[in-house]
Amino acid sequence: LRPHVVSFLDKMLRSKQDGESVRVSEVTVTQHSPHLNKTLEATDIYGHCGLQVVAIGHIDDDDFTYNPPPSSILREGSVLVVIGTSVQITSLERFIRG
Repeated sequence: LRPHVVSFLDKMLRSKQDGESVRVSEVTVTQHSPHLNKTLEATDIYGHCGLQVVAIGHIDDDDFTYNPPPSSILREGSVLVVIGTSVQITSLERFIRG
């Protein structure tokens, strides 16, 4: 890794944002999600939850789309890899569940 990337990751894992640690986490889209078959743009995850989706994968394979475009569609089994605080991640889990 590059020195600035190492520094960023170290600070991200040790520092706090609004009093909370920032973490990388995942949230899976289920068949019951009200956001099923919607695009990232239509869901406005950042606007609703305040965190970034940095990759989208699927529970059935190891492939990921990094920096997914707004046109990415949320399918059953889509795994959203996000960076945010625990409050933001919990908000996203609730948002995706509906």
